[in-house]
Amino acid sequence: MNTVKKIGAVFLFLCGGFFAIAAIKMIFIDIPKGKKSQEEAVYVGRGEYDPANDGKTVIVCGEMKIVEPAYDDEVGISFDTMRVMRKTQTLELTDKKTKIEARGYYNQYLDWNSGLSEMKDYTAKADVGGFHLDQEYMDRIILDGKAEYDEEKLEQQGYRVVKDRNFSQTFFIQPVYQTERYPQKGDYRYEYSSSKYGTGSTVTVIGVQYGDTLRFTGSAADCIREGELTKEEFREENRKGNVGAIIMGIALPLAFFAAGIFLLISSGSSGERL
Repeated sequence: MNTVKKIGAVFLFLCGGFFAIAAIKMIFIDIPKGKKSQEEAVYVGRGEYDPANDGKTVIVCGEMKIVEPAYDDEVGISFDTMRVMRKTQTLELTDKKTKIEARGYYNQYLDWNSGLSEMKDYTAKADVGGFHLDQEYMDRIILDGKAEYDEEKLEQQGYRVVKDRNFSQTFFIQPVYQTERYPQKGDYRYEYSSSKYGTGSTVTVIGVQYGDTLRFTGSAADCIREGELTKEEFREENRKGNVGAIIMGIALPLAFFAAGIFLLISSGSSGERL
């Protein structure tokens, strides 16, 4: 048991180190770079394409239009949003006592795994104010919304929306035939995370103008804001967001380091008792 705890502590320290390096990069490189970019940006607002701004950082406002939806070709469903990520959960045998009994297995139960090992990303093509957002923009956008499902179309594809309050996401989609019988080992279901921005969203974005395309610049946290904002309002919203990001960036590695230290101390205490 002590060895397991020590291995767990090492893993936590590694995670803490990774997040600490990411936080240092964010605080001393990404945020200052983003601030400078926003200060120097040309404010276009709802204005049209101006060749004089090619190669310059611009701030653009407008209604978003999803030109081509984010489409999961394996499941056969599309989402009217910038980006979605699919995680697959599978029912596995476990010794942990859960509400799902494993018929045919002695003293074992079924439980959904985390789904983190099977993740797939799908992006849309989107315009804002007459400008196309480039592929990196779509790849980097934060998943901060809830996926919305057309249940009628899902049924046609052989899937059904199911609810599970044991998980923060709550809503999943699962093959219809699996929902109409007793759960079995190997059953699967999908969870989708999504961007909150889609067709009709009024947004303010920043990017480097090349023709009628905006190339991604800055960071995922400060490239887009909800609403039609002036340049100063856009910068202020990002400043507020940066404060929260810095706090989280510092707190997360500290939490991993503290958990690692706790495991090391507890492993030492267990050894002394033995």
